[in-house]
Amino acid sequence: MGLGPRGLAGLAPAALEAVAAAGAVFADDYTTRLPEGTVPFLEDLRHGPIERLGRERLESGEEILRAASAEAGAVLLVGGDPMAATTHISLRVEAVRRSLPVRLVFAPSIVHMAFSEAGLQHYKAGRTVSLPYPEPRFTPTSPYEHAAANRAAGLHTLVLLDLRADAGRFMTAAEGAGLLDDYARSAGGAPFGDPALAVAVARAGEDSCARAAGTLARLKGMDLGLPMHCLILPGRLHEEERAALQVLCGARDDELPP
Repeated sequence: MGLGPRGLAGLAPAALEAVAAAGAVFADDYTTRLPEGTVPFLEDLRHGPIERLGRERLESGEEILRAASAEAGAVLLVGGDPMAATTHISLRVEAVRRSLPVRLVFAPSIVHMAFSEAGLQHYKAGRTVSLPYPEPRFTPTSPYEHAAANRAAGLHTLVLLDLRADAGRFMTAAEGAGLLDDYARSAGGAPFGDPALAVAVARAGEDSCARAAGTLARLKGMDLGLPMHCLILPGRLHEEERAALQVLCGARDDELPP
């Protein structure tokens, strides 16, 4: 069951009924941050606990599958689109292999909301990339290379930012912009444009959504508040997209490509 950005305000009555009737309810505490206050409300609704699952337990899936095999079934709460992550697809496939029926309750995906918030055209989106926290002996360059390839093709790149939900750590747009800026400088040339333009979107779909467009150098100094954040590296811009980045996101004339 997908939980949209507005949390309880976006849940349909049928979704609430499914949670109340399920034999067990689990919450994905690994792939994203669930809307504030949603889990406690749903626990009160069903008069029972909702088990939060971190990476290891979620990827195993055994607890969910055992509960799903019981007569009353089980619900897994997921932030955004319930099938956006490979973890959830694998769980669905295994359930069907075990002859367990699966029903999907959809919610808006960040893949769509981010472009809508920024005023950029969806059909010009290229491959989405995930930007991990730097770690010793783990410095993958593939996210940067895929983003550069998108831009060379004139396509926009959605950059999903790393999180450590169990530790309460969520990469900010400023941190992500800093990593991208560092890579652009070390790679030489202009893999993300010259100047390197980006759009930061914080809390997409929520009433408190914040947007900012500008150079990576400027964005890495901005504080957009509470999570979740993401970045977009624009490709070739239509005239209306240029206007959207200026009016909706505060881009400066000298930050936009000619």
